[in-house]
Amino acid sequence: MKWLKRKQEAGAVAPPPAIRGGPPAPARHRADWRTYDDVAADYARAVAPHLRPIANDLVAIAEVPALGRLLDVGTGTGVVLEAAGGLAAFGVDPSLPMLKHGPAGTIAAADTINLPFRTDTFHAATASFVLPMFTKLDTALFDVIRVLRPAGILAVATWEEGEDELQKTWRELAEGAVGIELMRDELRDVEPWASVAGNRAALEQALRDAGLHPVRVERRTYKLSISRADYIAEKTTEAMGRFVRAMLADEWPQFLEQARATYAATFPEMLVDFRDVLLAVGTKP
Repeated sequence: MKWLKRKQEAGAVAPPPAIRGGPPAPARHRADWRTYDDVAADYARAVAPHLRPIANDLVAIAEVPALGRLLDVGTGTGVVLEAAGGLAAFGVDPSLPMLKHGPAGTIAAADTINLPFRTDTFHAATASFVLPMFTKLDTALFDVIRVLRPAGILAVATWEEGEDELQKTWRELAEGAVGIELMRDELRDVEPWASVAGNRAALEQALRDAGLHPVRVERRTYKLSISRADYIAEKTTEAMGRFVRAMLADEWPQFLEQARATYAATFPEMLVDFRDVLLAVGTKP
């Protein structure tokens, strides 16, 4: 992503003091932070609407035939399913709260490994911003490809790696609250394939290694206009935000207050953000 516009001020406003006491003890519900369950409502409101243009492009490159069947893995709130329109589209996601915010009827609570479908069922499959979170990328891709029909297409969308000023500000706030090393270790554990999914060459190779051929990957840039408040809400739904919330527990509102003040002192009320996305498509032989 590339940050476009920075607020001009006569004098910089100092952010509130850092949360005292250093890294807090883990909260009792820390294990839950790895899921989207507790942030499903915020995700549906602040994140999902901005993903619609990407979902439309993802469905387009999947080239689902008129009477074909589409599977969306890690469907979340069903943005890709909505983009699929009148197609016979099905979605799976392990988070029931996320599914409750999506379209009714064509969804199931299921993990990507051991998909509850027969071999050679779907004409196409999509995976939108979920590859980094797979515990075993090769195993997950194997099962997705298993349920594809011969000549079926897998279409993938991932964020290209990189950091702009907006992201850097959030990362520094989060690392200041819980510690740099702890943050990096936890994120590496919950998103083990982020470096592969975010790199064009590595993503292409991963899909080829999974048995897809041919494979092509392209970068597309999407322009997003978003308020400061919604940007912060979006960041709280991501892995970094969920982890900080779990660690801080009762001090989470104080952290949010600090984040809002920092962003208000640095950026305009409305943000114009350019987000680089890798769109990949591969065919099952």
